[in-house]
Amino acid sequence: MSRIWALVALALIVVATLGCSQKIPATEAIAAAEQALADIHEPAMKYVPDKYAGVKADLEIARKAFAEENYPYALAAAELIPAKAKELGEAAAAAEEALAAELKVDWAGLAETMPGQLANLAAKVAELDQAKRLPSGIARDTVEQAKSGLALAEKAWNDANVAYDAGNFEGAVARARASEQVVANLMIAIGMTAPAAGTPAG
Repeated sequence: MSRIWALVALALIVVATLGCSQKIPATEAIAAAEQALADIHEPAMKYVPDKYAGVKADLEIARKAFAEENYPYALAAAELIPAKAKELGEAAAAAEEALAAELKVDWAGLAETMPGQLANLAAKVAELDQAKRLPSGIARDTVEQAKSGLALAEKAWNDANVAYDAGNFEGAVARARASEQVVANLMIAIGMTAPAAGTPAG
């Protein structure tokens, strides 16, 4: 009986020794996993957040195993993460490229329509501003507000162009859409027919 207990004790010692021997490799593997995720954190969070959350959960599992001194499991779990992080980075890059292509198409339409809409609105605002008598339903205050709104729309459109030239396609389209909406609202306010989004003002 004592021999059996001795063998059990020896086995436990061996297991404990093996576990402790993997503490340093597990520590290094977790550090490598953390760095791999940190390297792709921003694009992954932006373009593939669900997949990023899954890999981050894997890292937390490795950390938990390490805290419980289950170093072999922590090591095994952490060693898988750099490869997963690489896949995340590739997926994020592909998603970013696809979005940029869509935004460029949107921008092409806006670049075709917005200059004409702004010019037509500016012409109408100038006409009303100089008119001695305004059309029925349009107050002088409305014209003054339209002048201010036109300036804001023109600035937003100029800012959109600057953003596009700098490669900020999301910012460019967002600013252009804001300008487009202001123009549409102003047209309605001063009695013009606002064009549908993405069509020139006639």
